[in-house]
Amino acid sequence: MSSAYIEAFSHATEDLNKVSKAMLNLLPPELRGKVEVSYEAVKGHYDNQIVILRTELKGEDAECFIKYIASSMSEVDKAILRATLDLRMEESRSLYLRLDKGAAYAGKFKLVDRGEAIKVKLTLTLPRGRSLRSYLSEVGLA
Repeated sequence: MSSAYIEAFSHATEDLNKVSKAMLNLLPPELRGKVEVSYEAVKGHYDNQIVILRTELKGEDAECFIKYIASSMSEVDKAILRATLDLRMEESRSLYLRLDKGAAYAGKFKLVDRGEAIKVKLTLTLPRGRSLRSYLSEVGLA
């Protein structure tokens, strides 16, 4: 079964509701009211307050999310993803993405390597002999 793990940090200087909205904006509209987001309050290195937001999708919901990313991401970001795919994959089953938090708040998908990002880990269960790269190409993500 495929899964998608999504995580974002809300720092003390940020509006938690806006970070939550940014995270939910990455989901297909039909899943936004259906998912449960967990919140964990932690302290940063300098004792600053941080809230970690997390959610996980499984099965058909994860597949729907992957296809939504593919349909929403710009061609430029897809080209960057293709060029850096080997750096973002783990054991040919998982793909790691970092999406710009500010862009997500505005309803846009923007691939980033650093800065304020929402982290996405896609783990796919594929039939024997089928590669992650071929699946991502098939759904239009890479």
